Amino acid sequence: MKAAICDKSFEITVREAPTPVPGPDELLIQVKASAICGSDMKAYEGKHPLIRLPIILGHEFSGVIVEKGSQVDGFRIGERVVVEPSSVCGQCFFCQRMDYSLCDNLKQLGHQLPGSFAEYTVAKARFTYLLPDGTPFEKGALTQPLAISIHALHRAGIRKGQTVLILGTGTIGLLILQLALQKGARVFASDLVDFKLEKAKALGAHQVWKGSSPEMMGEVKAQTNGLGADVVIEAAGSSATIQQAFSAVRKSGTILLLGLTGHPKEEVPLERVTLDELNLHGTMRYAMGDFPEAIEMIHQKSIDLDSLILKRFTLTETPKIFKETFQSPEKVLKSVMIA
Repeated sequence: MKAAICDKSFEITVREAPTPVPGPDELLIQVKASAICGSDMKAYEGKHPLIRLPIILGHEFSGVIVEKGSQVDGFRIGERVVVEPSSVCGQCFFCQRMDYSLCDNLKQLGHQLPGSFAEYTVAKARFTYLLPDGTPFEKGALTQPLAISIHALHRAGIRKGQTVLILGTGTIGLLILQLALQKGARVFASDLVDFKLEKAKALGAHQVWKGSSPEMMGEVKAQTNGLGADVVIEAAGSSATIQQAFSAVRKSGTILLLGLTGHPKEEVPLERVTLDELNLHGTMRYAMGDFPEAIEMIHQKSIDLDSLILKRFTLTETPKIFKETFQSPEKVLKSVMIA
């Protein structure tokens, strides 16, 4: 098969690679669509702490089953699927509680295992879901970021009537924006990139600000009777937005840290967490049930994905697209490889 292999930092080549063989509990999937994630770009730069090169990147994908492992039941050759890109031990404390995303021995496609920027990849049958007929493969490929967003919404406890500030309007930020609006929240957003702020406004944000604006914090307070936002979601992954989150949240409010800065340590005002009784949460990946919920939302067209997919490319164009994405990240939301 052909695969786009990231051999070292800033170098991807498309070449022949062995077609993977599914294990007894696995499926061989012909990749039909695979989206570029921010973690793929971190790996491309050689800055992802969990990804060692060389590797086939990619974990947001959909495709068709072409082969089944000997122990797999409930699937048929030719069925359209999306994949929760996880491989877990099934034995640790967290697996026993069905908190698979926290598995002590978690491996993920495109991180520690070969990923989806290839003609074929393998996936665990237990983490594979049918993609409804009529749902395009390219939208199915965005199930994973939508599931992450659903999980983030649950972690933050967003509910009707709350004011939510989203710091960072990339794909995840814009998906959370839509979900929070559906919950009946009043949603503000900030970013450094104008076209992303325009996307946020088009998707229904009540107010947007340039993240570098010195007036933003004052305006957040003015919009909330001097209190601050009920929930602040840090989705940019920067030291500056973490500090902004603490400045913008009200007493007894919630801060959800979703972005990764790449720094093992960050300065946070822990004394304020105590004195103002703040709720400080982290979120990573998704929980049981989030993937089926995301698939149903995509199938029912209750979430806008069309405005997020800005570029489509072929497998052979993968090196060029990664290079362009690195050189002009401000122009990118979702780029999807179409087979």
